[in-house]
Amino acid sequence: MSILHQNSTFCYSGSNGHQYVFLLKGHEDTRQDERIMQFFGLVNTLLINNPETLRRNLTIQRMSVIPLSTYTGLIGWVPNSDTFHNLIRDYREKADVVLNKENREMLRLAPDFDRLNVIQKTEIFEAGLRESSGRDLANILWLKSHSSEAWFERRTNFTRSMATMSMVGYILGLGDRHPSNIMLSRVTGKVVHIDFGDCFEVATMREKFPEKVPFRLTRMIISAMEVTGIDGVYRHTCEMVMSLLRSNRESLLAVLEAFIHDPLLQWVLHENRKDFNHLENKLDDGGGGGVAPAIGTNCLTNANTNGTGGGVHGVTTGNNQSVQLKPGARNSDYPHRQVYAHQQVSLWIDLCIVHCISMYTNRYIY
Repeated sequence: MSILHQNSTFCYSGSNGHQYVFLLKGHEDTRQDERIMQFFGLVNTLLINNPETLRRNLTIQRMSVIPLSTYTGLIGWVPNSDTFHNLIRDYREKADVVLNKENREMLRLAPDFDRLNVIQKTEIFEAGLRESSGRDLANILWLKSHSSEAWFERRTNFTRSMATMSMVGYILGLGDRHPSNIMLSRVTGKVVHIDFGDCFEVATMREKFPEKVPFRLTRMIISAMEVTGIDGVYRHTCEMVMSLLRSNRESLLAVLEAFIHDPLLQWVLHENRKDFNHLENKLDDGGGGGVAPAIGTNCLTNANTNGTGGGVHGVTTGNNQSVQLKPGARNSDYPHRQVYAHQQVSLWIDLCIVHCISMYTNRYIY
C-alpha cells in the first residue's frame, strides 16, 4: 500500500498485480454511496437486458465503495476522468479567461441581485451569459479527440450518458450536481457522477439556496450536444431510459425500500418524524410536494395528475410552496389524465430551463 496525497488517497496492490486507488472519505456515511451503487447495478442489469439500450451502451459507470465505519469509508478512484470544473478551469486558463467571468459580470451589473424582480434577474443573467460563448465543454471534446470519428463517438457517449444519469438521478432525487461532482472520461467521453451525499431531495429542503431543478442541464452542457441540442439524441435517450424504468418499477422500488427501513440520510437528526414519513409516502403513492417528486411511484407509472408526478398537491408555485386542493373540490374539476414517458421528460427539461436563473446565479453558471 502506498499513500499518494495528504493521507487521503491510497494505492493498493491486488493479488492480480494490478494497482487500485481508493479515496479515504471521512465525516460522511459511505453506506449510502454503497446502496446507490447497488441501485445503479440493478439499473445496469435492466439496460443490458434491453436490446435497444444495450446497443447504445447506456450503462452507468460505478465505483467501489467500502464502508469502514459509520462515518468513514473507501471510495474507488475513477480512472482517466476529470471533473467538469477542472476541465473548464484548465481550458480557460490556457485561453487567458477568468474562470467565473459570467458571475463577475453579473455582480458588476447588479451587486444587489437578490433584490431584483424576475424580469430584472433574467436580464442580468442573460448579460452574464453573453460574456462567453458557452462552448467550453464542446471545444474540450473536440480538442481531446484525435480524429473526427473519435470526436463523434465521444460526443454521442457524452449525450447518452448525460441523458441516462439525468433520468436515474431524478428518480433518486440526486442533488448537489455542481461541476466538481460530474466527471468526464478521457477515453470514452462518458459522464460519471460522484458524491451521492444529497439524495432523495435533500438539496431541495435547504434553507439557503434550495435546488429547484430535477437535474443539471445548463447552456454549456447543451452546447456540447452540438446541433440537435436537447431535441435529438438527448431527448430520445431520456424517453427510452424512462420508459424502461417505468416498466420495471416494482424491481426498482423494492431496492429503494431499503432506504426506508434502514435510514441512512441522517434522519436520526430530525426531531420530527414527519420528514421520515414524507419519504415513506412518496414510495407508497408518489405523493409529496416539491418541484421534482423523486422515488414516487407515480413517476414510474403511467397515471399522473396534471403531469407533475405527485398529483395536484405536487404542483409548486413561484415561492416553492405546494398547491393544495380546497375541501369540497370535486374530482371532475381536477381530472386525472395519463402522462406518458415523453411527456414526463418534456416536463423535467422545461423545469431545468425555467429554474436555471434561480439555480445558477450564486455559483458557476456553466
